[in-house]
Amino acid sequence: MSNVREVVLNDWESFEEAISRFFESLEKKREGAGTCVSAPLFRGHADKRLRLLTTLERFSRKPQSVKEYYRILVSVAPAVASLTGKAWPISPDLYVDESAHGPPPGYEFMIYLRHHGFPSPLLDWSVSPYVAAFFAFAPRPPESCDGVAIYAYVEYLGQGKEFLSDRARIIGLGPYAVTHERHYAQQSQYTICKKEAKGDRFIFGSSRALSPMAMPWALREDASKSCLRHGPSSPAGDRRFAARGGRPARCHPLQQEPQETLAPPASPLFHPPRNA
Repeated sequence: MSNVREVVLNDWESFEEAISRFFESLEKKREGAGTCVSAPLFRGHADKRLRLLTTLERFSRKPQSVKEYYRILVSVAPAVASLTGKAWPISPDLYVDESAHGPPPGYEFMIYLRHHGFPSPLLDWSVSPYVAAFFAFAPRPPESCDGVAIYAYVEYLGQGKEFLSDRARIIGLGPYAVTHERHYAQQSQYTICKKEAKGDRFIFGSSRALSPMAMPWALREDASKSCLRHGPSSPAGDRRFAARGGRPARCHPLQQEPQETLAPPASPLFHPPRNA
């Protein structure tokens, strides 16, 4: 993270205070802006050294354009329908506008595949900082890792959003999609990051310009207790930080069953990296 400033928090109380100040600052901006100030999104990493990479970037070093990835969706859709009995409206004849701002074609199918372990250009976030903290502290600490990281992202801060064709841009896709139940249990939202490439192509890129809050692994017990107390299905209901007006999640992320994976079927369009 050479060009990213890391905010180090040495106790759990400092994290909760930082989150409270963050929400308060957004409320002040929202009151004075008169325009859109987005709800913040949060994402937790079990190893603070990890960059904000999608599972597609981790799976293959070859950049995928929006059209190329949609062709992959078309190629795997028959196998997914055969194995699950659930068909998705993925048409091989669809015109794909790579420059369009908003959800990419096949968005709901992409979320479904993402939740079953399929390499995806979607980066998943939660509207709850406690859900993000759970995913940061839940797994076993990686070797040689001394801390976790929690990212926060706000797409619009009341001043519009600048788009430069030669730079990767992060695009929020919103919470509304008919897809896997974990999408709602974890209060998920997604972003994609893409940039213009040669030949009027738009390729999926990396969301690298965000600064994380870093905390030591020693805070795991405090984080776990707080996540249980403030989770979306807890008695506290995450009142301060969860999305307002939403229905309670059907299951708490701390009570999930192990998720099944759906491996990518053999396809001439999608080969794993040789040195992976």
